[in-house]
Amino acid sequence: MAIEDAIVLAELLRAADTIEDAIARFQTRRKPRADYVQQQSTLAARAWAAPAADRDAALRQRGDQILRERYRPLIATP
Repeated sequence: MAIEDAIVLAELLRAADTIEDAIARFQTRRKPRADYVQQQSTLAARAWAAPAADRDAALRQRGDQILRERYRPLIATP
């Protein structure tokens, strides 16, 4: 996400009239994505804390699907 942030911030700074305007637009644009990543990280941490047998069974059954669903929203333009 840091590289995405740098790219977006550079784009916004280039187009903005003031640094303050660029920062405000940056926060508006990036906050939903950052919130989503934080939420997914929390869910993943909870899953890893589950009993090993339960966690491993879920990963065997739906591991690829779970990851695709979790990261699909991140494929869109930052």
